[in-house]
Amino acid sequence: MQDPELKIGSTGAHVLRLKAALAAKNHITSTSDVFARATHDAVVAFQKSRHWKPDGVVGPRTWQALLGPERELPNTLGLAITALALIEAARGVHEVGGNNRGPDVEAYQAVTGMMHQAWCASFVSVRRTTS
Repeated sequence: MQDPELKIGSTGAHVLRLKAALAAKNHITSTSDVFARATHDAVVAFQKSRHWKPDGVVGPRTWQALLGPERELPNTLGLAITALALIEAARGVHEVGGNNRGPDVEAYQAVTGMMHQAWCASFVSVRRTTS
């Protein structure tokens, strides 16, 4: 599979795949399927970490460095959820008082209508909304 060139304005599953790969390399960005300024900045940071002249564009060299010899990343949705989990952990999202309680937990449960259930189920059930 030929990986497409990605840059600001790119959208879709390949952008999600990119963001999951960036998160796996500790370059965390948003979890939407839009290549926006934050994604560009994460790509630039990754490219700088490789001592390259950064351009913020994901071409063959950047794809290769991110994905290694195995070009496929299985379970794009699972990887996107993992990236979101890393972002939420960095924000300090957690239970307060244990037992599925606290403002962060309630926010996830309110969105999904899954009150009084394990909040991890709500977390993985939240769907992207357009703004």
